[in-house]
Amino acid sequence: MLYKSNPKKDGTFPLVIRIIRNRKPIYYQIGYSIKPENWDEKKSVVKSNYPNSVRLNHLILKKQTEVSAILLTADQDEVHLSDKQLIRKVRTNNKSSFNAIAEEHLSDLLKLKKYNQHSGENPRVNHFKNFVDNEDISFQHITVPLLKKYMIYLAADKDLSDRSVSNCLIVIRTLFNKAINEGLVESKHYPFGPGKIQIKISESRKVGLNAEELKLIEEVDLTYHKAQLHARNIWLTSFYLAGIRISDVINLKWKDIYDGRLNYIMGKNGKVVSLKIPNKANVIIEYYRKERISSYVFPYLKDEYGKDAKVLNSKTRSFNSLINKQLNKLAIALKIDKKMSMHISRHSFGQIAGDKIAPQLLQKLYRHSDLKTTIGYQSNFIHKDMDGALSEVLNF
Repeated sequence: MLYKSNPKKDGTFPLVIRIIRNRKPIYYQIGYSIKPENWDEKKSVVKSNYPNSVRLNHLILKKQTEVSAILLTADQDEVHLSDKQLIRKVRTNNKSSFNAIAEEHLSDLLKLKKYNQHSGENPRVNHFKNFVDNEDISFQHITVPLLKKYMIYLAADKDLSDRSVSNCLIVIRTLFNKAINEGLVESKHYPFGPGKIQIKISESRKVGLNAEELKLIEEVDLTYHKAQLHARNIWLTSFYLAGIRISDVINLKWKDIYDGRLNYIMGKNGKVVSLKIPNKANVIIEYYRKERISSYVFPYLKDEYGKDAKVLNSKTRSFNSLINKQLNKLAIALKIDKKMSMHISRHSFGQIAGDKIAPQLLQKLYRHSDLKTTIGYQSNFIHKDMDGALSEVLNF
C-alpha cells in the first residue's frame, strides 16, 4: 500500500508492506516512493503506464513473499517475534541488496575513521540510488546494459567528467566485489571485466606554475590581506616540501618539527615521512612560531578540533575550500592565468623539477610507493626532448 501518513516533498508516498499482528498494523518500507495516480489501490500494484512498473511489481511480490515466509517459519517453530524483531529479520533477509551493502560499506568507513573516503564515496552511492529511483535493487539486476545507461545518465544528466564517471563505477565495482566475497551474489552476475564494463581512468591535465609565477607569489606584499597571506604561506610551504598534501600541511603540529626536519605521518596512507626543512620554508615556519596560538603550525585548526577525528576531518576540508578561494583571489590580483589551488603546488613542484632530479629521488620526495607512478606523474611536466625532436623535424 501507499503510506499516505508520510508524504515526501516531491508529492510521492512510500510503498510499504502492511502487516497486521494482534490487530495492530506495522509497516515495512520497501525503499520506493510513487505518486497516488501511479498506484492501483484495488489491485495493490503499480499501474502499467509507470516506468519500470513490471520490475517494481516484481519487487513488491518478492517482498511480500519474504515477509510471509518469515512469519510462517516463526509460527512453525513457535517463535514469538516482536514487531522490531520482525522488521529487523526482514531487513537482514534482504542483505544482498545494493542499499544494504552500500550502507554497511559506508558505515565501515566511518568506523575505520576513513572520513575522506566516506565523503567521496557517499555522493557516488547516492548517484546510483537516484538513477534507479531509490529502488532497493539487488546485485544480480545490476547488469551491463543497466550500467551503460547509468554512464550516460552521469555524463548527460549529471554533467560529470569522464574521471568522475569512472569513480562512480569504481564504487559499484567495490560493492559488487564485497557482495561476491560475502557469498551474497554469484560471480557469474559480475558486470565488470573483458567484454563487459571496463573502467578506464582518463588522464587529467596537470598544470603547474612556472618559475616567474612562483616569484610573483613569493614577493607580493600581503601585509594588509591576512587571509591571502596565510593562504599564500601554506601554499608555499606545501610547494617547498615537494607538494605535501593540504590535509597534512593544515594538520602540521609544532611537535612534528625538530632537528631541522619535518617528521609526520601521511594522512592518506599512514607512511612515516621525514624531510629536511628548506630555508624558504623555515622562514615561514618561524613567522608563525612568533605568533603561536595552538599546537598547530598554521592558524586554521584549534586544539579542541583534535579531540574528535570526524570534526577534525570536517574542519580540514572546510579550510581547504577557504584557502583555495583565497588563492584564486591572489592569482587574479597577480594576473596569473591559471586556476590556483592547494593541489597545484604539487604540480608546480613537478614542473619546476622537470628532469633535474633522478626519478628515484623524486619518488621519495613525492612519497610514491611505485617508481612507475613517479615516472608517469613527472611525464606531464617533461617536454624538452619531445619539443626538441619536433623542432628537428621541422628544421628544413
